[in-house]
Amino acid sequence: MRKLFLFLGLIGSSLFANNQFMHHLVEPWYETEDIEKKRDIGNEILRLMNENDYGKVAPDGIRDGDGGWSRMITLHIKQLDNIGKPFSLKVPTLDGKNFDTRDHLGKVVLIDFFATFCSPCIRVTKTITEVKDMYPDKISVLIIAPDRDIEKLKKYQSNLKYKFPTHFDPNVRNNKYKKEWGASLGHVYILDQNGLLTDIHGHIKLAQKVERLLREE
Repeated sequence: MRKLFLFLGLIGSSLFANNQFMHHLVEPWYETEDIEKKRDIGNEILRLMNENDYGKVAPDGIRDGDGGWSRMITLHIKQLDNIGKPFSLKVPTLDGKNFDTRDHLGKVVLIDFFATFCSPCIRVTKTITEVKDMYPDKISVLIIAPDRDIEKLKKYQSNLKYKFPTHFDPNVRNNKYKKEWGASLGHVYILDQNGLLTDIHGHIKLAQKVERLLREE
């Protein structure tokens, strides 16, 4: 649970000080791999947000001022509709090339949302490195970095064992992945060997999830 709180602290530092009414749903929301159960938990969190009038309703009908919870979960619930479906993404990377998930069919693809100022992100990247060590030829990794400083990002990566392809997005708080997908820093998306989206909370039990996909080959 402590690790989950660290991740969620990225969404809003005051969130857990004021929302005791939904603490019991945090771990199940992230831990469950049952899509319908995850959807139900997400909707229950949103219901409690409304019932307790936490934050305020924005013009688009989603609550704001609640640490980003309502917007993130609303978008995640929509993204759950894509689980088990083809998921393609093509982005430019810092090495001057492009990363296209369709070029990595046959491998498990990890899409890691990362920033150098995010300490939980650094722990996730360490886990990804460990998984890459275990399955060097069977996984591909894309880093999506809505970071503040491209030079700091390059310096950080220069010390990594693996120079994972990295897409830099200077729009830290308003990057498209957060606005359109609800993807928060420290989250990992997982695509299976057929290019299907299998998980949007892949940072939880990452090694076990990758191992299971590879075992099912």
